[in-house]
Amino acid sequence: MTGMARAVAGFDWANFEVEGWGLGASAAWYAALAATLLFLKKKLRKHQCI
Repeated sequence: MTGMARAVAGFDWANFEVEGWGLGASAAWYAALAATLLFLKKKLRKHQCI
């Protein structure tokens, strides 16, 4: 597995740098994730038969 990862990482298109997210973007991501989970919890509660 390590050998395959090294082989693929050798291609120019397979290895590039990205910038990290700022504090605002990270907070927005986690807020959206929490809202989605709360929505799904509410939606699934309606469909329970017990």
